[in-house]
Amino acid sequence: MSATTADAELPDEAWPEEAAAEDVPGWRDVLRAENAKLRSIFRLVTLPALGVIVVLLVGISSANQQQRFVVSVPAHIPAAQAAQIRALQLSNAPDPLGIIFGGVVLAAVLFGCFGAYCACVEYSNGMIRSTLTAVPRRGRLFGAKLTAAMLAAAPAALASILVVFWIGDALLARHLGISVGAFEGRVLLRLFGAVVCLLGATALGFAIGMIMRSTAASIVALVFVYLFLIALLGAAVSHSVQEYLAPSLLGELLYLRDGGSGQPPLAAAYPLYLAWPLVFSAAAYLRFTRSDAG
Repeated sequence: MSATTADAELPDEAWPEEAAAEDVPGWRDVLRAENAKLRSIFRLVTLPALGVIVVLLVGISSANQQQRFVVSVPAHIPAAQAAQIRALQLSNAPDPLGIIFGGVVLAAVLFGCFGAYCACVEYSNGMIRSTLTAVPRRGRLFGAKLTAAMLAAAPAALASILVVFWIGDALLARHLGISVGAFEGRVLLRLFGAVVCLLGATALGFAIGMIMRSTAASIVALVFVYLFLIALLGAAVSHSVQEYLAPSLLGELLYLRDGGSGQPPLAAAYPLYLAWPLVFSAAAYLRFTRSDAG
């Protein structure tokens, strides 16, 4: 029997490498599986967390309005004089969107915690080894996990920002009879910036989670990196330099700009802010693809 005939008669099991290659799931299959894993997380974690975030943001917005806008006028003050006091208050009013979005920094940290949880959940329950066995191509698996986390966070970020904006604007109208439109001509751009701020924090938290592989340690590292890392360098760098480096300050620039000198332009704020999750994601990718599952 010739070698060609013998090769043709060999069963599929005799070619383990080719058989394994055929069994490797594709990108859509991996992404579908990761989305399925996050559905339960979304129901158990994301929806309650979203409610907490909205309540916190609305509470901070209302507190800011009460502190900065609402001034009690004694009842014995004549109506005409009270109207003058109110007009003077409005003329000195700060940026209304800055007041409405006063709690977005805290929300960004919470979204980052969600990203870290998405990255660490399989390490916590020991399912990561089974996942790596089913999907041996780690680069594909990393991309699917990150994409699934961002797909879960995107509607939550958009919903929370819109709800807080609408409620905050309604509170402004109730307290002062004004709306954001009277002050801000580029509302949609700043709403978009607030959503990007939350999603960037989600990606940063995910990357830190894939590096640390522990939910608690990842959350501590996220809070340190997002809020305090650059601030600790305050003695070495000026505040204007910190605004080009600190992720929390860069994130604020996406939706809150006071026009102060030394601020990076908006065209630079986006890449500078997104550089943080990109750099950490690159480090997480290298760790995930070049180390074991432990």
